[in-house]
Amino acid sequence: MSNYSDSSIQELNDIEHIQLRPSMYIGALGKPGLYKLDCEPIQNVLDEAMAGYGCRCNIFLNTNENIMTVEDFARGIPIGKLKDIFSKQHVGAKFNNNTYHRHAGSNGVGNKCVMALSDWLKCEVYREGYVDEKGVKHPAGYGRVYFENGKCKEYVVEDLPNGIPAGKHPGTTVSYKSSEKYMHTTEHDIPRICDLCNNIAYQTPGFTFNFTVDDKVYTFRHLGGMREQMKDFIKHKDLNCLFEPIEFQGDESTFDYHIMFTYNPINSGDSNIISYVNGNTTPGHGFHVSSFKKGLGLALTQYISENPTVIPKQFEKLSVTGALLNDN
Repeated sequence: MSNYSDSSIQELNDIEHIQLRPSMYIGALGKPGLYKLDCEPIQNVLDEAMAGYGCRCNIFLNTNENIMTVEDFARGIPIGKLKDIFSKQHVGAKFNNNTYHRHAGSNGVGNKCVMALSDWLKCEVYREGYVDEKGVKHPAGYGRVYFENGKCKEYVVEDLPNGIPAGKHPGTTVSYKSSEKYMHTTEHDIPRICDLCNNIAYQTPGFTFNFTVDDKVYTFRHLGGMREQMKDFIKHKDLNCLFEPIEFQGDESTFDYHIMFTYNPINSGDSNIISYVNGNTTPGHGFHVSSFKKGLGLALTQYISENPTVIPKQFEKLSVTGALLNDN
């Protein structure tokens, strides 16, 4: 072992740190890590969709060349910050609610991980003209940035005074070749990506996700939103529920919510719960689910105490928790 001195202290730039410790940022290496990497550009499309922009997303995966492309039809990344968004950590538009009321990402790291852990990455953006918060008019614009092995090789920003060219559209297109050196695999988790697109399509009724794997196309589009998802879930699991699903939603000062539930006494439990936060699925659930369970239990307990005739006399002291019926 060498001496612990000033020379022992290393200083890494933003990208080097991701490359040295990828699991700190994407949770794993191998196939699970590559899935997380592939989620990042897709979830950026979801953020735009939840903000009301875009109508579809085209995803292309070439498994032979290990190239993934994600194309949206939304506002497009601001081209003046295009290079920084992919190369500097903690740069992004999701640290407050000024641009996105809800968003899957919030730490300004996702795009940087995709770039840092890829052999190369290219992003092209077309933006409509707009008026900024100071009243200044900006023409339509085009931006392009290209990275190899974590280093910027090309960065182009152009005004388009005549507007976006024919055949092009507003939005962002990201293409990348993930690095086997860092990810330890080139195998993309296609079924999980399909599940992701399917779940997102339920959350954004009418939005279309087209996922092309080599020559096969998977399309995900749901007009019915959560109601359609609940109906499909009950049918898929062949559940016999006691009543039609109850649905309610609302907005608070710092969050909004949308809940739908029913009850199946034979096959209940967490396996029959689908939960999301800001568009992200939460397979392990969390405080949002446990709080709802507790609140529902308290409400039912209060209703039973105020309406004792609704249950048999031997259960008159029944209380309900989020998971169990307790005879006190």
